Amino acid sequence: MINKNKGKNLMMKTINPNTKLFHFLEKNPPKWWENLKNDKEIVIEIRSDKSKSYIDCYYNGGCILKGLECDSKGNFKGKIHYKYIPIIFKRNNDYINYDFSNNNQNINYNNVNPGFHNVDNFDKTTLSLIKEQVKKYYPNDSEKGYQYKFIQRDPYFIDSEFQYNGFHGKDLRIDLVRIDSRTKQIVFIELKKFGNKELFNGGIEEQLKSYQCFITNFRSELKKYYLDFIQVKKKLGLLSKEVLQIVNHNFSSYSVTRKPLLIIAGCTQKWIDNNAKDINNRIKKYALGCYYFGEVNKNCDIKKGKNRFIFP
Repeated sequence: MINKNKGKNLMMKTINPNTKLFHFLEKNPPKWWENLKNDKEIVIEIRSDKSKSYIDCYYNGGCILKGLECDSKGNFKGKIHYKYIPIIFKRNNDYINYDFSNNNQNINYNNVNPGFHNVDNFDKTTLSLIKEQVKKYYPNDSEKGYQYKFIQRDPYFIDSEFQYNGFHGKDLRIDLVRIDSRTKQIVFIELKKFGNKELFNGGIEEQLKSYQCFITNFRSELKKYYLDFIQVKKKLGLLSKEVLQIVNHNFSSYSVTRKPLLIIAGCTQKWIDNNAKDINNRIKKYALGCYYFGEVNKNCDIKKGKNRFIFP
């Protein structure tokens, strides 16, 4: 059983909106950064590990630019997992460093054998090659594929892959974070594909229970975290016009929901009819509600509807 009081001794991570990385990307954005921002299929997320802030960039669930940082002089560094580079080779380490030393020329994969393609400032050709490689691991109909379709189609999603390491001895990662303009809340969302075994082996209950406990321990800190988070995304031009409108008016009045929302994607109506009642009964103690979708829904507002269940 989780001891809720124990979490009070943990420290919530924070984001510093004034860090050098955000300053240089805002005031003197390199060409490769503009190319990443302008590609609507790339999801750019602000990160913090309690001691520093950085950026991760995703396509379909694959992190194609991990741990982007810079020093006080504006020298950038980041890395990519070797499996996402569209060239077959063997190496000992999982990650390859990018060499950003010439911002107006090609970006190289650093510390690899010579002769591999340059990144070419993340132009369309480069990104297309990397995307095709990512799809080998996360196809469009995978759980991660569904997750990033939601981000693309619903403009109120503001974050993905929120992670907190060491919560009661475990690393916690929540799939999605969304602003709900109807209820004026920040909502944490776990997404599963209908065939995920955790929906039936007790895993989803434990997961949602852990998320609920985490939110309970850090509810006020999470609001502060996302106030800073949103300011950074605004500064870097990473917000949808819908979210930007909220931020410019009343985002400070939003609260954090007390429980996470579960979304199950890829369902048929027959599957929903056969399984929804059982799943709902097992999770309603720990979840705000559960939505069952076939295709990715363009609106994930907190409201009841067909195959949308909100728990008391």
